[in-house]
Amino acid sequence: MQATHYFSGLRCLIVFIFAIMMAGTIWAQSKIRGKIVDSTGRPILNANALLLNSRDSVLVRGMLTNNEGNYSFENIVAGNYLVSATHTGTNPVYSKPFEINGKEGNLDMGVTKLNETSITLAGVTVTTKKP
Repeated sequence: MQATHYFSGLRCLIVFIFAIMMAGTIWAQSKIRGKIVDSTGRPILNANALLLNSRDSVLVRGMLTNNEGNYSFENIVAGNYLVSATHTGTNPVYSKPFEINGKEGNLDMGVTKLNETSITLAGVTVTTKKP
């Protein structure tokens, strides 16, 4: 019977230690937000906002902007990141690398302006056959 109480107490201790570790992780999480607009300042709906690891550009999170051009990444753990903004027909824009150390809480990236890409295509030839 003593072994049962020992394992029960050990199990409680392990759960307690795990809960303390998770609480520290939860408190260290931050929120990153911003807005993506076109060259005239109008919000871009469904622009790609990507949170990348600044060391190797590995995708951490990605989302599409809402009607107002806003995006928000929540529950971001401490680390070094950058934000990439893209949309069809525009040049991609990358933020400067920044650090989340768990103390900021919220980080506002401000407004990111995307400029249109001008691509000129060569002539197109269409060939058809008579039925």
